[in-house]
Amino acid sequence: MLRNPLRNKKVLLMGNFPTLAKSPTLGDYPKYFAPFKYIPNGQIFDKAKEFEEAKQNAENQETANTVIQSIVAYVIDIFTGWLGTALSLILSAEDYISRTAEDYSNLTGQDDWYWRWHGENVKNPLTHAVSLGLMSHQHSLEVMAQEENNYTGTYVYSQSGFSDITIQYQPGGVSFLPLYYYFIRHVDAGLGHPYVANHNLYSDPIHVNHIGYFLWSTILARRIVENGWQNLPPEANYGGELCRVWNCGRAQNPPYGQEIIDPDPPVVVVEPAPIDWVLLLCLFTGKCW
Repeated sequence: MLRNPLRNKKVLLMGNFPTLAKSPTLGDYPKYFAPFKYIPNGQIFDKAKEFEEAKQNAENQETANTVIQSIVAYVIDIFTGWLGTALSLILSAEDYISRTAEDYSNLTGQDDWYWRWHGENVKNPLTHAVSLGLMSHQHSLEVMAQEENNYTGTYVYSQSGFSDITIQYQPGGVSFLPLYYYFIRHVDAGLGHPYVANHNLYSDPIHVNHIGYFLWSTILARRIVENGWQNLPPEANYGGELCRVWNCGRAQNPPYGQEIIDPDPPVVVVEPAPIDWVLLLCLFTGKCW
């Protein structure tokens, strides 16, 4: 609708944010996250710089530790071959199970992956599973934007007593701005967990704080400049009025009457694979009772 040639709008689709989740370095989010820890005090630039320096120092230290561990693992692998690799995997698995499952275990010793998943969701209510779901959704959003951006088509206005008028849809005009990976905790992402939100950017488990908004606006401003949308178009005559705003801020006159008629949306038939929704809810959230 926005890209109807009579409106000729530029469209920006922004992706989602992650939410707080279990961190491999910090643990369960209720233990490491304090709501509304950072309150605006009118000195956002100083605070943002101070926060960025502290965050960078912490990440450098954690990255250095990760690199050292990787080097040690690499040396072990070189000198011991497959035995060293197997030993490293066993130690990692044992450490992961001990840190994530804790008292959540299956009496039969089977399906430990489920009990770990269940434990992570119980100790990180709702948002752990939601953040993973939002991460998997980013690609679909980007593909949707690309499909719309590449759309070309011809729509014919027809009305009795009038000659047909053709409106041509042109490709372009749609831009996708991913936000998810700007707001993750990059140290955890380096360890294979790219879905844990950077808690310093959040006021509660799902909403960003003023520092998060500062980052968001910076990313958005950069994209606006990249797209050239910050510049006004050349002065043009629109209906006898000279202005430097797209269509003088108005839609073009429709061929007939006062209403712009948009083409009918395509009919999309989705046939999902059969699944027990209760089972899906249980698997996704760990709420199985």
